[in-house]
Formats: sequence, structure tokens, C-alpha cells
Amino acid sequence: LKPIEPYNEKNNPNEPDYSDINNWAATPDIDGQQFYVPNDSFSVKTNNPVDVFYIHPTGFFEKEWNSDMDKSRSAYERTEIMLGNQASAFNESCNIYAPEYRQATYYSFFDRDGNGMKALDLAYDDVENAFDYFIEHLNNDKPFIIASHSQGTHHSIRLLAEEIDGTNLYPRMVGAYIIGGEISKSWMNKMNDIYICDGPTELGCLVHWDTMNVTLINEDMPRYKNNCLLYTSDAADDLLCV
Repeated sequence: LKPIEPYNEKNNPNEPDYSDINNWAATPDIDGQQFYVPNDSFSVKTNNPVDVFYIHPTGFFEKEWNSDMDKSRSAYERTEIMLGNQASAFNESCNIYAPEYRQATYYSFFDRDGNGMKALDLAYDDVENAFDYFIEHLNNDKPFIIASHSQGTHHSIRLLAEEIDGTNLYPRMVGAYIIGGEISKSWMNKMNDIYICDGPTELGCLVHWDTMNVTLINEDMPRYKNNCLLYTSDAADDLLCV
């Protein structure tokens, strides 16, 4: 999966314009898989008092550093699946907004030469621009939730730190459900207002966990603290909850 060439910004796909609805994977005006429900006992409500800004995980597994967001490619199909099995959880409570973005290829998380971080930075720029457009033109000053998974969480924790925490947007943030992506305690130490939720009725906090198959871990490796599996390495000890 390693891209053939090193990262070069001259090869970046065109920057998306979020005033164009075609650059969104989901909005209340796009009829898509975000509206799927398990059965007839569930419903899709519209004009909800709360919005959710959902940042999808990696669906790009090609030998280029960033996706060009071409809807004919498999990455777009994977995004549609993610809308159905993740974002649709908010159907009865929120209006769902999910930007497409020039997501970094999966290999970016394993690269050790700096190319992967550049690809992830480019992807984050899109997420930030989409969020800014969402707040200015779509949200209409309503309360909002941030939701994400995996690469989406890599971007959402940065979005929380740079765009929401300590700003006039924070009082409107109901919470953040940002799963996977290995959030560190170091990131949380940057926050002024946002904290880890400690109960089901708290507002303005975040919910996060990482999971892994414990059977693949050496029996001498894991230990438990506060119901979280921690590793013996210093790097893993910096993670919030595994």
C-alpha cells in the first residue's frame, strides 16, 4: 500500500469547495445511507434541534498519499458504508453533516519518513475548512456534536483543540464521540475546557476508547487500570483508554 512517490504538494488533489453540496458525504438534503435504520421501530427525524458533524474514517487504500474524492472510486463506496453503520446512529436526535475530504491513504499511519503526516495534515485542512463552513452557513447557531472514528478521530481531536476548546463555540458543543485513533493524554493536556466524560449526563466533554484483540497480546504485556487495558510501553501509557 506504500505510495510509489514521496509526498509532493504539487500532486495534491484539488481542494474541495464546501459551498458545493457535492463535496459533502452527508447533509439533511442528501438522500444517502446516513438515513438507514435497523427496522420499522426506528425512525428518521428531521429539523432536529442538534446537529452532528461526523468525520468518517479511512476508506482510501491506494498508492497515492491523498484521495481525490472521486465518487467512482472505492473510497467513496466505503464512506457510504460508514455513514450507514456509524453516522446513522444519530438519526433520531441530530441532523447529520459529514464532509468528504482528501483523506490520507491508510499507509500514512505506518510511514516513518514524514510523508504520512503531510498527507494527514492536508486531510485535516479540509476537515477544518468544512467545519468552518458548517458553523458559518449550515448550523444556524444550534448545539452540535462532534463524532468520528479512526482517521476521523485523528482529525477531530485536533479540531477540538484548535477550533472549539476555549472559544465561543465550546458552550454549544453537546459532546464529542470520537472513537479509535489513539488519543493521548498529551493532547488532552492542551485543552482548557474539554475533558473526558465521567458520567452520562455531562456536557461539553468527550467519549473515547480504542479496542484491540487481547488474545494477540503477550500475557506479560497488559495490565488494567480504571477498566482500561494499558500497555507497558511509555507511549501506550500516554493513551487515554485501550
